[in-house]
Amino acid sequence: MQMEAHGITTQGPHRTVNEDAFCVAPEIGLLAVADGVGGGPAGELASHTAIDALLEFFKSPALAAEPGTDLELMSLAAEQCDVRVRQVGAEHPGCNRMSTTLTACLVRSTSAFFLHIGDSRAYLVRNGAIEQLTNDHVSGSETLASDPADDVDAVKPQRRFLLAALGSLVPSGADVFECEIAPGDIIFLCSDGLSSFVSDGEIAEACNLPVPLADRGNALAALVRERGSRDDVTAVVAALCRPAAEEGG
Repeated sequence: MQMEAHGITTQGPHRTVNEDAFCVAPEIGLLAVADGVGGGPAGELASHTAIDALLEFFKSPALAAEPGTDLELMSLAAEQCDVRVRQVGAEHPGCNRMSTTLTACLVRSTSAFFLHIGDSRAYLVRNGAIEQLTNDHVSGSETLASDPADDVDAVKPQRRFLLAALGSLVPSGADVFECEIAPGDIIFLCSDGLSSFVSDGEIAEACNLPVPLADRGNALAALVRERGSRDDVTAVVAALCRPAAEEGG
């Protein structure tokens, strides 16, 4: 399966740093979004540390020698990212309890393998329909109107608390799972700064716009800002297709 992908991130209004990070590495089939927890530079350091560790793991020449299935590799990647976040936090004054969410996808042939911890999200859009693939690791809940444009109050997230993340703030424990994929599918990853202010239907609509992938993510980010989000907003949009040789017959 070939993949075209694009990621965007925007800093929240009145924030001094962007605590989100992402990676788009279609050459190895890897996508990810991380959202640092705790405010200030610790959140920024945590999210970027997790993304750097993830990329290092999957780009390592030694990866081919690792035993196990792709699901087992995703579990191992989560463990190594967690260790790295803790190590880097311990090395920086005031950051020893930093933590971050991480939602990652590895595309292999007709399967996508996911690693998920925290409240960033992964969605699959197929034939115009959308499915949330991940479960938020949070306490509390939020209510989102079926049409948020008609009910502004309904898109204001309630206070929620993370139950799991990479790092030292809360216990870690990542979900790993496999999902079958097909040409024409769209994989969408985002931080909660986006998902808390738009509906699943609006995400699906934006993902299916007949415009470049970058513009699809930008359209959602603009909508989130219109609705008053002050959080950092990050989105990764990936479109799957058959290799060119297969398309030719």
